[in-house]
Amino acid sequence: MSSKSLKFGNHDYKEAFDAEIYLDMYYGSLRSEIAAGEQIPFMLRSFHDVFSKGEITGKRLLDIGTGPSILSIISASQYCDSVYLSDFLPQCRGVLQEWVDGQLADKFNPFLEFVINLERTGETVTSRENKIRSKIAGILPCDLYKEQPFEPGHLSPFDVVTTSLCLEAVSEDVSTYGTFVKRIAGLVGKGGYVIMYAVLGDTTYYVGEEEFKSLSISREQVEKIWTNAGFTITYSRVNALPENEKTKYCEFEAWYIMAARKQ
Repeated sequence: MSSKSLKFGNHDYKEAFDAEIYLDMYYGSLRSEIAAGEQIPFMLRSFHDVFSKGEITGKRLLDIGTGPSILSIISASQYCDSVYLSDFLPQCRGVLQEWVDGQLADKFNPFLEFVINLERTGETVTSRENKIRSKIAGILPCDLYKEQPFEPGHLSPFDVVTTSLCLEAVSEDVSTYGTFVKRIAGLVGKGGYVIMYAVLGDTTYYVGEEEFKSLSISREQVEKIWTNAGFTITYSRVNALPENEKTKYCEFEAWYIMAARKQ
């Protein structure tokens, strides 16, 4: 397999995606060499801002396309009783399971500490980490290319669904993106919420030397698709990527977060 070839949708991901390299490249620190600047702080602040209002709560939360990190649930887990993580890749689910089992000591400490400082609660990193672990109810295989992403199992609707840097990475075109949104919509209960973090205007991203396709999509397209799927957008924010922060690994136009309620 050539490292120069693009990976479309979820094809070849199981062979080409290295979860450890991905973590080191993009989450090595709050200011990693590649994703330098405000990307990770913007992501963590955005999830904090959405959930700290106290309007989005529930018994069950599902995170779709969790990947090998817990960044998207650090704030969210405070507002739900149980949390289900999910990913297409067994290597990503493996990293998550190792973290739940306590094998990845200090792996996400800088990010936990960052969020705790935003909250100003004085909670310790160890306390927060253990609290999140205690709420993990499952780490599930998920394939958005299937009409029922969690088949052969069946999941009852969730109060809150989060997803981060997922849909644009697995959608081959805008039509496919819309199909995935409808499938996610089916996992949200009436009156429930979706919180999505994404990059806009991207075309490719790298994991080591492997180049993966990413769907270039605009804020207007994203919001129209979610609205057509039966959601009312209650919060959205976009932050343009400064020119001096663009690298060959990181050429998207902006970061984006959205919260939407199912009608």
